[in-house]
Amino acid sequence: MSMRVRTLPVLGHELLGHERCGAVAATLEHLRTGAPVPGRLGLLVDEIAPAARRTRALPGDWADHTVRAHGAWVRDAVRADPAFAPAHVAATRFDPDTGLVGLLP
Repeated sequence: MSMRVRTLPVLGHELLGHERCGAVAATLEHLRTGAPVPGRLGLLVDEIAPAARRTRALPGDWADHTVRAHGAWVRDAVRADPAFAPAHVAATRFDPDTGLVGLLP
């Protein structure tokens, strides 16, 4: 993505999280049970686990809280990268039941 921002007139990037994310489900299962994560899925679990740990005690849907927290963290990390300075970066969440995409705070 950073190469595209430097070479093309990109005005914005949208980071899209979604309900029923398999990587989030694997992360939560790993944190609940300690079971090993197969193959390359472990790379995603390692990235998502901090958001899951931060939201574990919140009331409501742990998976949804994790999707939102991880999306916001990735958005903030991308915004902090100087290569993305000229572009607007937003985190969103897709709900496949309604087909709606919502902007994350």
